[in-house]
Amino acid sequence: MEKKQIRPFETGLGIRNIGFLLSLSSLSSRLESKWILNQILEYSIQSEIVLVLFVIMIIKKEGIRLPTIYAILLEFVLQFYRYDQQYSWKIIANTNIDHIFMVFLTGLVIVHFILMYISPVYFQIPVTGSLKVGYTVKNIDDIQFAIFYPTNDEYQPKKNLPYFSNVDKYLDTLAYFTYRYPREFKVDHVPAPLLKISLGPLLRTQMMDVIANANLAVLKNKYPVMMYSHGFNSHMNLQATFCKDLASKGVIVIAPMHRDEDFIAKIKEYPVPLNRFKEVMNESVIKRKNDIQKIITFVLDPSKKFLSYFPNGNELRDSFQPREQIIMCGHSYGGLTSLATSLDDPRIYTTIVLDPAMSLFDEDEKYIKLLKTPQKKPFLILCSENFHKRFPLFSQREHIQTFLKSQKNYKNAILAAELKEFGHGNFVDMAFFIPFELQQLREDILKVKEVSNFYLMLNKLVEYFIYESQSTFINFEQIHMQNVVSQFEELTKNILEYKKKNFLYQFEI
Repeated sequence: MEKKQIRPFETGLGIRNIGFLLSLSSLSSRLESKWILNQILEYSIQSEIVLVLFVIMIIKKEGIRLPTIYAILLEFVLQFYRYDQQYSWKIIANTNIDHIFMVFLTGLVIVHFILMYISPVYFQIPVTGSLKVGYTVKNIDDIQFAIFYPTNDEYQPKKNLPYFSNVDKYLDTLAYFTYRYPREFKVDHVPAPLLKISLGPLLRTQMMDVIANANLAVLKNKYPVMMYSHGFNSHMNLQATFCKDLASKGVIVIAPMHRDEDFIAKIKEYPVPLNRFKEVMNESVIKRKNDIQKIITFVLDPSKKFLSYFPNGNELRDSFQPREQIIMCGHSYGGLTSLATSLDDPRIYTTIVLDPAMSLFDEDEKYIKLLKTPQKKPFLILCSENFHKRFPLFSQREHIQTFLKSQKNYKNAILAAELKEFGHGNFVDMAFFIPFELQQLREDILKVKEVSNFYLMLNKLVEYFIYESQSTFINFEQIHMQNVVSQFEELTKNILEYKKKNFLYQFEI
C-alpha cells in the first residue's frame, strides 16, 4: 500500500530556503549558475500569496505539521534579510555581522530538515467493510468507553473526531517511563517537551475518519459485540484502525478507557520500581476486568438500555439483538486483561489475545489455576516476534506454553501464532505515527514500511477467526480453525505476495 505524505512539499520549501540563503551569501557572486538561483527565487513560487494559499490547502488536507510552519516562518526571515540588503535598510545587513548572521541562518535551514526528518507522518488505512463507522463516547458510573459501530449515515467532515482531546498527560507519562526504565523497557529516553513538539500536534489534529453520534445501522442478523482492552498507558482510540475495520463489517466494538494513571501514580511513589510496577499493574488488570464485566452486563441487559446510546435507538428497540456470546480482545496489558476476563466469564465465547504481557500469572494462585483449566471456547493468541525476547520479565512465552499444554487434549481449537516480522507496536495505531527514521526510539516496530501490510494481515486474520467462531458456538473444532488458517495463507500468498509464511502456527509446548 503506497503511503502518501507531504514531505516532497516540505523538501521543496527547504530547497527554496537554501536558494535564498545562497543568493544572500557572497558565494552567489562566484557561482556561474546564479541564473538558477534567480529562477528559484522568482519563478518557483512567484507570488507569496500563491504560496500562502498553497500552504492553507496542504494544511486543510493533511493537517498542521511543524516543519511546514517552521519553513514558512524561516522564509519570511530570509525575505526580510534579502530586502534589508537590497534596499540598504541596514537593520540586519551590516558588514560586521553579516558572516555571523549567515552562519545563524544556515543553522536555521538545517533545523528545518531535522524537523522534517523526525516529525511523524500518519498513514490512514481505509476500512475494508461496506458500512461506514459511527463513533460515540459514553460512561457507566466512572467507566468511560468509546463505541465504534456500523452506520449507514453519510460521512460529514464536521462530525469527524481526532484521536486525542488531551494528549499532554499521555505524552508526560510516556516520557516518564522512558526516563525511569530505559534499561528494563529497552527504549531511549525521549523528553516530554520533544514528544509534545514532534508528536503532540499530530495527535491533537489527526482525525479518525468516523461519524460522531451516527445512527446504528440496521442488520439482518444479531449484532456481534466486541470488548477491546487497550495496552498500558495507551488510549481507547489508539486501536481505531482495527476497531473501525471490524465495525465496517457489522461488529459493535466497545473500547474502555482504562484509568492506568491512577496506578501509575502509585508506581512513582517507589524508588525501585520494577517489581512494584508488575504488582501495581496486576492490580490494574483486575480493575480493568471488573470494568469490562460491568459493561458487558449493561450491553446484554434485557431492558436494552444500551440502545439509548444511539440516536435511532428507540426505533431499533424491537429488532435489536446483540449476540449473547461476546468477543473479547486486547493488546499487551489489554491482552492480559482479555485472557484473564475470558477464562472465567461464560458470556465471552470468542477470545483474541494480541501480544499479551502475562505477569498476572506469575504469582496469583487464582489466575494460575484458571490458566490451567480446560476451556470450552476458542482462543486466538497472536504474538510478535520480539516481545518475549525484549521483555522477559512479563513471562509471555512461559505462560502461553502452560495454557496450551492444559488445552491440548481438549476438542476446542486454539491457535497460538507468532507473527513473523511483527513488533509489539505493530498491533496499534501508534505504529502509523512513528516515521521510519525514528525506529531506534521504538524498537518494538520492526519494519515501519510494512505497517500497512501488517495491519491488513492482522485485521483479516481476526475477521476470519470471528466469522468461523461466531457461526459455530458449540465445539469450535480444528476443522474451523483450519479454515481460518487456510484463508489467511491465501491472503498472504495472493494479496501480499509474501514468499514465506508469516506466522508460526504454534509455540513449542
